[in-house]
Amino acid sequence: MGDLRDRIRHDENAVQKLADSIPGFKGYHEQEIRRSADKLLRDHLAGLLDQIRQRLFRFQGELRDRGEFKPVTDLDRLSRRLVRARDRVEHAPYGYGGFLDAAKIGPEQLDRLYDYDLALKENLSQIDGAAESVTQAAPDQYETAIASLGEAIDELSRMIDARSETAAELAP
Repeated sequence: MGDLRDRIRHDENAVQKLADSIPGFKGYHEQEIRRSADKLLRDHLAGLLDQIRQRLFRFQGELRDRGEFKPVTDLDRLSRRLVRARDRVEHAPYGYGGFLDAAKIGPEQLDRLYDYDLALKENLSQIDGAAESVTQAAPDQYETAIASLGEAIDELSRMIDARSETAAELAP
């Protein structure tokens, strides 16, 4: 996935490009592009978290079928944490500021939020790898693999907290 800001700009139609010629509108439009890109990225991240959760859910079913209930309980707890993280990512503030608002969130601040979300995406690859390790682990390795997945989810939560703090600092 390339930079969504560039993709949105590329997909603009002639009316949007004409509107950019109105004095003052182009800056507003650029900010809306940044906000839209950030929202699209966060929706994508939420979808990735859903995929990880679904893979773990299927694995829990396999474990239940084999009568291995301890890892099922541990994975259920981690799955709930993934749901909370997913919801926080999907519904995170994205720097909204209307066209006539007195206080504006500038492009640099919006880019900063987008960069946080790109970092979250990198962290999701670690969570995905840890989830894969759990599903491929031998029964005597479940505890270690599940602990590693929990640590990766903890790091994601810390990153989401840092993003929320940054968004709160930027709010008008």
